[in-house]
Amino acid sequence: MRRQRSGFVLIGAALLALTPGTAAAARPKLPKLLKLSVHSSFAGNEPITVSWKTDRAMPKGQDYKVTVMSGGIPERDGPPCSTPQLVRRVGSGTPRGRTIVVRFPVPKTGRWCPSRSGGVDVDGPAGNLGRVGFTIRDSRGLVPPAGMIWGRLTFGPSSTITVKVPGRPDRTAPVTGQIDQDTYINAKDPWGTLGETVFMNASGTVTPGALPADPLCTAAPITPLTVDRSTTVQFPGLHTTPLPLEFTLVLRAAAAALTGCAGDEPAPALNAILLRSDPNANPAAARHVSGSLDGVRLAGGAVASVVLDIELSGPAPPMPADS
Repeated sequence: MRRQRSGFVLIGAALLALTPGTAAAARPKLPKLLKLSVHSSFAGNEPITVSWKTDRAMPKGQDYKVTVMSGGIPERDGPPCSTPQLVRRVGSGTPRGRTIVVRFPVPKTGRWCPSRSGGVDVDGPAGNLGRVGFTIRDSRGLVPPAGMIWGRLTFGPSSTITVKVPGRPDRTAPVTGQIDQDTYINAKDPWGTLGETVFMNASGTVTPGALPADPLCTAAPITPLTVDRSTTVQFPGLHTTPLPLEFTLVLRAAAAALTGCAGDEPAPALNAILLRSDPNANPAAARHVSGSLDGVRLAGGAVASVVLDIELSGPAPPMPADS
């Protein structure tokens, strides 16, 4: 009986000695957290290159998943750009100590959109192995400002301009406009808790359509009127008592230029019109604003009022291409 027991002990010890080696062979060591190096383009028109040095071999049949997220928005008055999310799978069977380089070519538009929040993730079979952020500069080589985007504001098809002169028929025409502006959170609400935003630093044009003829007015062609950078759009956000949307349109033009008539010179060449929405309007009409510029002196002694009734669209930047 003693000999038989000793035999079982020897066999058991042998199995215990073999088990750890067998388990280790069944579980290959996977890569640890990686130290990534990212080269992004200075002005968005070069490839994004990611590289790292493997600390352990990557078994065959397993690989690294590399994801680049560029984000960003197009530049105001800048070239077309793209914000793709791209994925590559690389490194299967790579030995320890090998440097892996992954190159993401420039999108078809020829440029990545400027962004402060570009990023690369590298994932292995067991999860994320490395993450790094980077910046894509704009076409001038500048880093996009934090907390600021731009929006394109346009006038909808129902927008009109009406010229009123006492004792004469009203003259109405369509009016078009395209205004690009930067946007900031309202300084009175720096954390954006109320949703208040202000759009400023404008560029663009406003163009009144052809007004009906007026025999008592010397006609003048209406050309696109330049929008001054002091033009602002303020969204009121959430308040107990609803507040109106306020659009202060500042034009680099004499007031008479809005009437299609000759003005009684001299006249200021910078004019502001405050347009407001109805704070109690339903959502479909919340961006319908109106206002007037009064006391416009015309040749011959007439005094006009210019009424703008505008349907605002935007402001929002155009969506960038995704390739």
